[in-house]
Amino acid sequence: MTVGEKIQYYRKKIGFSQEELGKQLFVSRQTVSLWEMDKTMPTIDNLQRLSEIFETSVDDILSSEVPLFETCPAETEKYVFDYSNADLNEILSKKAFTDSMKVVRFFLFWTIAFLFIPRINGSQPLFDIALGVLFMGMFTHVRKYLQERKLARMLVEALRTSTYYYSVYEDRFIVDVVKNNEIRRSYKVCFSDVEKVLTNDKYMTIQLATESYTIKKSILKENSVLYSLQAQVAKRNELKPLSGALTTWSLLLAVLSCVSVFCGLAVSVALKGGVKNAWGIFLFLLAPVASAVYGFYLKKRRYKYKMNVIVGVVMAALCIYVIFTLNF
Repeated sequence: MTVGEKIQYYRKKIGFSQEELGKQLFVSRQTVSLWEMDKTMPTIDNLQRLSEIFETSVDDILSSEVPLFETCPAETEKYVFDYSNADLNEILSKKAFTDSMKVVRFFLFWTIAFLFIPRINGSQPLFDIALGVLFMGMFTHVRKYLQERKLARMLVEALRTSTYYYSVYEDRFIVDVVKNNEIRRSYKVCFSDVEKVLTNDKYMTIQLATESYTIKKSILKENSVLYSLQAQVAKRNELKPLSGALTTWSLLLAVLSCVSVFCGLAVSVALKGGVKNAWGIFLFLLAPVASAVYGFYLKKRRYKYKMNVIVGVVMAALCIYVIFTLNF
């Protein structure tokens, strides 16, 4: 066994995810993933800490021997394939279309938004912020789109001349990349570390934190383990629906966040002598901040959270913008 396989084996044995192990070592999840794929090696300090967490020795982690009473899982499936020019062009065109549609949707949303946002006291602060977000967002999206297109073309050139050997096991698969009859790279992918599995009529794409693997579905067995992996990942990523008090608090904070700006302006007008211009909005800034914090609380516990985070962040930014626009 390699060092990466040893780390992965002991991590699973104690029931830790890559993220949990990373927190114990004060490193990122990506760092642990790179260790397990044998792309990098832990430092001496990290090896010592790993031995303490796994309750084994550093020598055992570095040893190539299989742990006592343990055997490697049996290989269940094996596939060999390469990408044709048609495959690569289709994959690249689908990705380009998806990325370009993200830019178009963003442009249309903010174009409609800033055309219909009402003006406040003749100073049109909401119009200004929408227009600014539109141009900054467009610049960011277009730049990212061009960068990804360049990387995709480089990847296509690398894929075009390689053959891929997939060895599939019950809990992982190994990919050997062969070029000119020589193994150039080898990757290990543990099913527990897969974040997404996307499929269409022809391809299955398995996504990790730092990498993705696209497989032609035509070569897979009907009962392939990789099909069951898609259901496992979907179930793992499924967020729990809100109910009871969680729903009540979620809706209450979202509604309070939406009306915070208008309530703040009303208080500012009512307290002309005591509160200068829009400083009364500060009294209601707590609502969107609480909504965003509550959203992250729900996310940590795997509940549906996006509404509270989005509403909280947007309305908090809007409150601060209005304050500074009307006062400065």
